Amino acid sequence: MEVFVSHGWITPAVNQGEERPAAAADLDTFILVPFTYAADEPVDEVLEAASMTANISWVLTGRPPAAVVQRAPSNVVFTGFVSDSEFKALQVEARAILALTKQASTMQSAGYEAVASATPLITVSEAVIQEYFGENAIYTDLTPGDLATSALRVVEEHAVWQPRMAALRDAVMTSQPRVAEEIRQWVARTAQQEGQVRR
Repeated sequence: MEVFVSHGWITPAVNQGEERPAAAADLDTFILVPFTYAADEPVDEVLEAASMTANISWVLTGRPPAAVVQRAPSNVVFTGFVSDSEFKALQVEARAILALTKQASTMQSAGYEAVASATPLITVSEAVIQEYFGENAIYTDLTPGDLATSALRVVEEHAVWQPRMAALRDAVMTSQPRVAEEIRQWVARTAQQEGQVRR
């Protein structure tokens, strides 16, 4: 049996004059945390990690529950829902993107966004994620202390991790046409085989 795993189609995310949302317009050093505030997201752990890193701003997208806003430290910025152009500006200008889940064997769409913009990535050490990102991401436990340590590390070592993500993006984009062609040929073979069986 042939198995093809598709990770979608990565296209470069480049800031072409897009502006950040007003809440994050004046930030210097910030980490982007795309959240939906779903049950599998470590919201409390991120807030506590932020409280340990006062020199870093943490930009959380999505619409947070009021209780989350109330207990957030002052260096957490809530943007609410943002437009595609606003998100691209955040994505490109962030020092890192956080892609986290408590759910096992789950790939993170925020990880693909980090690849598209060649932004350093902090993510969980799940096998499916490590298989895709290899040594090009910083892996963290879902504890406030480890999240804070990873955030400080990626800010300090940004010049190391950004080129790694750029190289990964180049490799992914180079392989995409080949993978797409392999899938097209597989679909054609399968359709032909099914046609022969039905005869």
